[in-house]
Amino acid sequence: MPPPGPDTPALRDALRFWERGRLLYVLALAATVLLVAGGPAGLAGRLVPGGWLGLFSLAVIANLLYCLAYVPEGLAMLLGVRHGWRPFRPPLLVLGTLLGCLAAWALTPVLLGADPLPIRPD
Repeated sequence: MPPPGPDTPALRDALRFWERGRLLYVLALAATVLLVAGGPAGLAGRLVPGGWLGLFSLAVIANLLYCLAYVPEGLAMLLGVRHGWRPFRPPLLVLGTLLGCLAAWALTPVLLGADPLPIRPD
């Protein structure tokens, strides 16, 4: 079986799935940031100086990390196990989205000026 070319049904199928998933991923991350910040007004009013740049940088990094999903997808295509791989796409999307939301939940308070380690030793 030859490797997929630049315009094959397998490649179109993978792009369709992952780019639709990217929309859900970005919406979940945005909802997490807004929830932690207390809504859009809370986010705008509480960002530390340079926070918008930090928020933008984290959004770019999150989208670059999302692109890692194409690595196993490409390997599955090259190895000819694309059909066996397809059932693993949704769980990978959910797991990646949950990890991204966890990172957003942990990093948003830092952009809002909160102490990243609120627990003080006695």
